[in-house]
This record gives sequence, structure tokens and C-alpha cells, in this order.
Amino acid sequence: MKIDNTLLIALKKVGNMINIEQRNLLNEMILDLNNSKILEYKPSSVCWEDLSKKFEIFFNEIGINNVQNQIRYNSLFSFIFDNVGLSFQSALWSYYSYLKLKDKHNILTLTTALPSGNSDLDYNPSEKIDGRPKDRESKLINWDYLISLDTIMTILECNPDLLNKPMSICEVGAGWGRVGYYLTQINNKISYNIFDIPHTLLISSNYLYNNIKHIKVFKYQETKENNFTTKKLLLKNPSINFYTPNKLEDFEDKCFDLFINIASFQEMNIGQVTNYYKKINQLSDNFYNQQRYKDLDMEYNKYPLYNNWEKVFDKDINFHPLWFEQYFKIS
Repeated sequence: MKIDNTLLIALKKVGNMINIEQRNLLNEMILDLNNSKILEYKPSSVCWEDLSKKFEIFFNEIGINNVQNQIRYNSLFSFIFDNVGLSFQSALWSYYSYLKLKDKHNILTLTTALPSGNSDLDYNPSEKIDGRPKDRESKLINWDYLISLDTIMTILECNPDLLNKPMSICEVGAGWGRVGYYLTQINNKISYNIFDIPHTLLISSNYLYNNIKHIKVFKYQETKENNFTTKKLLLKNPSINFYTPNKLEDFEDKCFDLFINIASFQEMNIGQVTNYYKKINQLSDNFYNQQRYKDLDMEYNKYPLYNNWEKVFDKDINFHPLWFEQYFKIS
């Protein structure tokens, strides 16, 4: 027997409705409440009237199944999906609250988030939570700010000298330069040296040069002319500098106090990673590593191990279950 599309749609719709037993139960509940002599127990606001009407529509369209997966229901209960950005704001606020507990060095007060913008095209348009009372904290927070400070707090647990002493830092694959931006806010005695592929380096050099006021930022051409390739010159000239990766060959041994890589070794092949690890061993006294457990050609167990590296920690990252972070002291 062939059933036409109209009948199939009708049958599907009936299947989505609440059933007779559920309808009778709902009517009984309504009657019990209406029979109450105490008015204060009865829904009276426009909000509740509107909600009841919405539920009637939902009952006829989708029935009652797995409510947590039925966004139209759960958005009214959990307030996760009911307005643009609120679920993200909630995640930000939870993360921020966690970092306040973690912040042993008060760096949340030493740093100010660089606004990420409010464009609809911005991946993170929600930076402030509107509607909070005036006497409550109203700090600007965004995703890049929080994950950067989480990383910095973790590094400071191993190397507190970064708070206030002259230091030379190398970061390979810095993105727009977020860790360098906030770390030099905390300590403007740092020489922060960014090594990256040309297209990304163009972004970071332009963005940091135009947004940083708390420390000297050299343009790419100026960095080449300065030629700060010894630890003495780096420490004498606290600033942010920009290099293509091949320039690592020009630096003297142990000229960096700390080498940082976040989410770029995971994008390389094992030969490239091995080459960088040799450079880390040669050029730096400490190494902070943050990657996905598995991505493209690289995975956790493939990263080289050196006998002269003391592993201070090796653990899951706070913001994602598929990422890890490590810190090594290099002798």
C-alpha cells in the first residue's frame, strides 16, 4: 500500500505530539491548580501566559522526548540557548571565576583585556555581561584573555621570576601574540621574541605594534636591523621582536630563559618537531609546551624526550579535554 506524502507528514506530526495520556494529565494538573483558593499559587504574569502558549505549540510540534536535546524546551529551563552569546558568557564567567581562585600573583588586576571587538563576524562578540549591578565587578573578559592568563599563571608556578625580573622569551607560533601581550603587561622588563611563518607574522607584528603601549614594539624591519641575538642584548633591550623561524640559527646558545610553543608543533611533522626540540635544548633554559593530544601527523607520544630535561608537570589543559600542557627545566 502506497501512502502519499501528505499522509506521511500528518502521521509524523501526530507522532511528535504529546499523547492522549499526557494531554489528560496536563488537563488534570491545570484543573487542580485552577481549583486552588489561594491566588498566589496561580500563574498570573504575562510571562507565564506566554510560556504556557509556547508550551502548547511545542507539545503539538515536537512532543516530549529527550528534553535536554530539545532546544526550545531547555532554553526556557536552563537559559543556555535563549539569547545570543549567553552560553558563551556563562562559560567565560565560570572560567574567570576559576582563574580568580588560581591567581596567586594578582595578575588579573595587573592586566587589562585587549578588546576582541563587537562585530557579528567576530568569533567572540560577547565580552561584557550586561545588566550587572553597578557595585559588582564589571571587568572586560574574553576568551583570548582568559586562556592566555591561565597559561601565564601556570608558567609562573614554575618560574615566578617572570613576574618582575628581566627575562628573554622565545615563542614559536604566537598567533596574534596574545601571551606576549599579557605577559609584557605584567612585566615590561621582558624581551619577547616571536618566531612565525610570514603570513601569521604579518598579523602579529601589525596587531601588536598598533595596540601595545606598555612596552617597545619593534617592526619586523627594525628587528632585523637591531640584530639582538645575544642574551646580553636581549635583556638590555626589553621589547617585542619579530622573526621568521630560520633566524633561530643566529642566536647564541642559552640566550632564552623560556621557550614557548602553543598549538603549532601539533601542525608539523615529526622531522620539523625534532629539529625545533634540538633548538630548544640548545637555546633555552625552560620550555612550556601546549598541544592537542593528536592532530595531523603529531600526537602526544611522538614528542622527543631528553635526558637533561626535568619534567615539572605534564597534564590536561584546563579549557579542553583533548589538549595537554607540559613544562620542562633544561640543564
